[in-house]
Amino acid sequence: MPGKIDSLIWAAIVTAVFGQFTGDELLAQDHGIVWQKGPGRMAILSFKFAGDRMPDNSPGYDHVLQTVTWKKWNPIHRNHVSLYPDNYFDPELESKGNSWQRVGPEGGVVSVIKTYDQDTSIIFAGTVDGGFYKSVDGGRSWQLKGANESIQIGSGEFITDIEIAENTVYSTGTSGLLWSRDLGESWEPLLITLSGQLTAIEINPQDTEIMYIGHYTGGGIPDFVGVLKTVDGGMNWRAVDDGLVSRNVTNLVMSTKSPEVLYAATLGGIFVTMDGGASGWKDISGNLADREIYAFHIDQAHDSTLYAGTRTGIFKTSNFGHTWVDITGENFKSRFISRKGLAEAYNIVWAGTDRGLYRSSDSGRTWQEKTNGLTNTSIGAIEINQDNIKLGTADGFYRSTNSGESWQKSSRGFTAFDVEAMVFDTNVNPTRVLVGVRGAGLYTSDDAGEHWRDIETEEAPFFTTALAIHPDSGQILYAGVIQYARDDGATIVSGVYRSTDAGKTWGKTGLEGSVIDAIAIDPASAQTLYAGTSNGVYKSTDAGVTWLRKSDGIAVEYIRCLAIDPQDPNTVYAGAMFGIIDSKLGIYKSTNGGELWQYQSNGLPLASAGRRDVEEICINPLNPQTIYACLVFDGIYKTTNGGRNWQKVLELRNIDYPFSITIDPHDTNRVYVGGVKIYKSDNAGQTWQEMMEGLRENYGHVKAIRVDPNDPRRIYAATYGFGVLRYYRTATAVEEPGASAPNAFALHQNYPNPFNPGTTIEFQTNQAGRVAIRIYDVHGRLVRALLDEHKPAGEFSVPWNGRDDAGQRVASGIYVYRLTAGNFTEAKKMVLLQ
Repeated sequence: MPGKIDSLIWAAIVTAVFGQFTGDELLAQDHGIVWQKGPGRMAILSFKFAGDRMPDNSPGYDHVLQTVTWKKWNPIHRNHVSLYPDNYFDPELESKGNSWQRVGPEGGVVSVIKTYDQDTSIIFAGTVDGGFYKSVDGGRSWQLKGANESIQIGSGEFITDIEIAENTVYSTGTSGLLWSRDLGESWEPLLITLSGQLTAIEINPQDTEIMYIGHYTGGGIPDFVGVLKTVDGGMNWRAVDDGLVSRNVTNLVMSTKSPEVLYAATLGGIFVTMDGGASGWKDISGNLADREIYAFHIDQAHDSTLYAGTRTGIFKTSNFGHTWVDITGENFKSRFISRKGLAEAYNIVWAGTDRGLYRSSDSGRTWQEKTNGLTNTSIGAIEINQDNIKLGTADGFYRSTNSGESWQKSSRGFTAFDVEAMVFDTNVNPTRVLVGVRGAGLYTSDDAGEHWRDIETEEAPFFTTALAIHPDSGQILYAGVIQYARDDGATIVSGVYRSTDAGKTWGKTGLEGSVIDAIAIDPASAQTLYAGTSNGVYKSTDAGVTWLRKSDGIAVEYIRCLAIDPQDPNTVYAGAMFGIIDSKLGIYKSTNGGELWQYQSNGLPLASAGRRDVEEICINPLNPQTIYACLVFDGIYKTTNGGRNWQKVLELRNIDYPFSITIDPHDTNRVYVGGVKIYKSDNAGQTWQEMMEGLRENYGHVKAIRVDPNDPRRIYAATYGFGVLRYYRTATAVEEPGASAPNAFALHQNYPNPFNPGTTIEFQTNQAGRVAIRIYDVHGRLVRALLDEHKPAGEFSVPWNGRDDAGQRVASGIYVYRLTAGNFTEAKKMVLLQ
């Protein structure tokens, strides 16, 4: 058993994903372990040992269930390998080449905060999709210390609750109930769930062997457990949900005066048990107008006073739920109250909403907004300790030492962001990278990921699903946005937004109402945009002012990705997902700017179980007939004839789902794939190798993988739950500017040549210094100052998109490009054919 835990957990995950269990019979057997469903009605796993793996007289062995639970069995194996290491990176590799490093941005969606009472400098924070973090200096700095298990496609570990009892830390989340006996340094599973998530844990302070957990599936499935209880520290669990109308439990709260009194907040109201669930639950929702309850709090001084937070505000009762009063402040009506966003202490009530933090000192009659110093006002968690208040938001951890009058961000070490989109400012400033993160808007780095800053927008997008940068102006950005509407927290608005000031302010374009998963800008005309949406392909020829649907020939609506031929912008590819007609999922191609599409999926897998869901399409910039397609449930496919025929070049199934693919534009034989694992090919997809150096298992998964346009030795991976990773590939003898630096200056012929609309100019220098490249027409007039910056010795390349310094497309003809570096000058001719 020791050393095999990770494989067992993944076996459980595969069972969950592919639904191989029915009833309570034997499911699968691996390493002598029999997987079984049970106990209760919840889809959880217990581990049943076969043969002599675990003798009947072993501690923790249950003769009736023939199962072993982790807490009772684990102490006899003192050399047991921890399921979750304290750092997912090998520290010895972080400072070297050929390894992945976390580069930020710092922050993440904080879902729960818990301070260790015996040493208040120790604080734990749970995140959405980013795992468990720990601080030992009062929240000034953080380290990842626990689960980031990628059980769900599209996310890492979502920590929903944290409790501490007898120096043991417990956490609930998407993978189940985990426990740590060394204050969060290492973790082991106590109970694993294969459906939904565990949402809360409550521990009896008088008898810590008694614990309760809440379960949430996100739907109205009556056969799942709402609340589970153990009286032996987790060895056995049983359902205690008689009387629960809704078994979607969002929160559990135990009375501080009587631990047998327990409240359950659910999607169907509020319920109470007076005896630990023995005689069932009673509905105390009374006259509540909104019965979908998320936050719940008991007044510390008066246990008859209860507070409930919903999608639309806060309700209060002073008589154990017989009657409820709406105490929502007028300044935050119709705003979502987060699960851990209700707190009360010293007669002060706090409310954390999706768009602001509010305080009331008169029992909820009036409220004041307290957001001074907050760069993000989507509140996830509040913890109060007199004047010292801790706050978790959608972009990290904040502290206040003056009762919330001002806040200081303390997110050093946090890299828990879900990065939804990543784009480089390729033509204007190639060292600039922009990412859209879940709940926190946009972050940018101007120095290739070394330092990041939050682009403080007037109203940060809730979700940024796609990004594009104008090829000639880094000030003009386009974003696919999903955002809660201001007038109704339950309503979601979406569409393409445009910024003309590098992301500080945004305005809606003419495309609204659809989820935007892809935005592509025509390389020959920056006024022309394409959008892949949940309602087909749309096109704009006036920079997004107006849009027309261009889906003639496409038989499915959800377009996940787009790619434009860099040499023939009238040729566009679209990848479809989630189609009603499975046989028409796959790849479509238009050769006339989107006016008509043809289905080009010959050679793609059978259209079943989502195997033709196309996540990304990548075109070889030097040979556009060569294209790679990333099929999320199947693998990587390649065509060498512009999409007429496809062939699988990388088999990736089971849990190694691929989500992104990119080609090194400087060496198109190099191809990178990101997903649950990262792969690379140095021979155009003929063979592949894992590229996990510096990473350990369960780092989240890669949403987008890209090559640095300024230095192809740097590769970036935008992840769900782990921020941005960066890999520095040790250069080959040709690339390395050190000992193998070129022995002379040289200017190479551009490629392609002739070209339309773009080309690449390569040069080399044998010493550091100022380098300038300027482009002239045949009459000697300056057309474009393409480059003017300090460069080290080495080989470099710079693209030109066929536009002048004013951003206008230049005419067909012969142009001269000139390199100046110190006393060296050289010029060559190139031809633009429109």
